[in-house]
Amino acid sequence: MAWDFSFDKVSLLLHLDGTNGSTTITDLSGTPKSFSAVSCSISTANSKFGGASLLLTAPDSYASYGSVHADFTFSNVDFTVECFYMPTASPQSNGNVLEPAWGAVALRHKSGDNKAYFDVSFDGGGSYPVSIPSLSALSLNTFYHLAGVRSGNTFMFFVDGQLMGSVVNSSTIPIYSSGSFIGGYSSGKFITGHIDEVRVTKGMARYTNNFTPPDTEFGNALPPSFIKRIYRPHFQKKSTNLPFRHLGI
Repeated sequence: MAWDFSFDKVSLLLHLDGTNGSTTITDLSGTPKSFSAVSCSISTANSKFGGASLLLTAPDSYASYGSVHADFTFSNVDFTVECFYMPTASPQSNGNVLEPAWGAVALRHKSGDNKAYFDVSFDGGGSYPVSIPSLSALSLNTFYHLAGVRSGNTFMFFVDGQLMGSVVNSSTIPIYSSGSFIGGYSSGKFITGHIDEVRVTKGMARYTNNFTPPDTEFGNALPPSFIKRIYRPHFQKKSTNLPFRHLGI
């Protein structure tokens, strides 16, 4: 089991595991949300970890949490939204991969240039002052780790651990009333592909420089107290071979 030293800040954690064809989406965060599957289901055909993922097939395929939750009201705080995404066909014009705050914060795959985007709006989706594309087009049948981050007034987009670009903006992200979505939710926003390992962290910018993408499922819990104790300064020199990759950070 992977641990996460910042699990107390996790607003959403979906491993998207289960039996083939299941429509059950389980949130393992400390404040579980109930997502409804609309024409989508768990698939064992492809996965990044765990042997399953969420399969979306445009059009009209998405999962939704249909109300506003305090965990997704980002305002001016740091946050990280991330997932693994594998497209299996071209998306619609503004394909939605993950939108935890409707009309405000989204990871997308757009058909115009076939690139991934980190989009942030401060007026309910009327405009996107933060719209950072990937440096190159996405290939089909390949999993990508996508991560959108706010750190202070700097918004950053990472693909497979590499910084794609950043935008400085001090605006407040407002609250809207239409909930959260995985995949598209209206014409022009649907995608076809697999999504695995969805995580939203509020109150922390997990990535601010290039990093190695996770090589195991995200951690489900804070580490036990005995694991914390071995990281005290007087133990550090004796713990140089600890398996950091299993800590979910």
